[in-house]
Amino acid sequence: MFVALPVLVQGLLILISHCKAETNEDNIAAMLSRLEVVEKKVEQVEKENEALKKENKRINEKLETCECANSQTDIDVKGPGETAQVKYTNQKNLNRTTSLSSPSSLIQHVKTLHLGDHKRNSRKRLLLGTPSTTTATTTRMAFLAGLSKAITSLGSHQAIDYDLVLTNEGQAYDSLHGHMVAPVKGLYLVSACVFVDRNKYVALNLVKNGQSVATFYPDGRGGHYDSESKTLPLVLEKGDMVWMHTNPGFEGHELPAHGSSLYNSFSGVLLYEK
Repeated sequence: MFVALPVLVQGLLILISHCKAETNEDNIAAMLSRLEVVEKKVEQVEKENEALKKENKRINEKLETCECANSQTDIDVKGPGETAQVKYTNQKNLNRTTSLSSPSSLIQHVKTLHLGDHKRNSRKRLLLGTPSTTTATTTRMAFLAGLSKAITSLGSHQAIDYDLVLTNEGQAYDSLHGHMVAPVKGLYLVSACVFVDRNKYVALNLVKNGQSVATFYPDGRGGHYDSESKTLPLVLEKGDMVWMHTNPGFEGHELPAHGSSLYNSFSGVLLYEK
């Protein structure tokens, strides 16, 4: 029994040493994990620091630009053979003086300053929305109309009354007669779409003051639906009338309507006055 006791003690010591080793390994693993977290945080802070540096540089550049834009220039011209003094003063009382020894250099310097002021003033006018010399459109005109019901038999030179009016800004479109009346002289964009059912065909004219401007000729005789659309820029005088009517020789043909789908439509808008 006494012989086995030392062996038992030795076994206990070995077991204790193994436990300590495992504990040390766990501690080391935990420390490494924490160190990895710290390294990631340091990298993140460095990235944020770089971003802040770039933002600071951008702000400083803007401040310098503002200082230049708000600067004033005083030129002290001396007598012949003397040096001219050009003094810059901005709103922060930061002064800078440049000496120009020759008349040619002074003239060139003044031209440069004047050009810079002109560019800055031009930018200010654009930002402040100063009216330019171009005449702005003051009259508003736009309309969009379609057919709410089919026309089963077109008459000779029949004006198409597009009675389904969706837009009539400026009240330039007369739905009772299908006419657009130009409220002012200007450039207008006029559009129309002509649609026919299967095995049908028709021809309509877009007319200005009774004179044909364009012809629309959809043909569905191949057993399919067909349509034709055109958009035309027209210079109109005040009071000019534009409308759609039946092309001669196509009396008795029809124009279908399908609810509010605007298969057959007529529209126009004033781009600008002249």
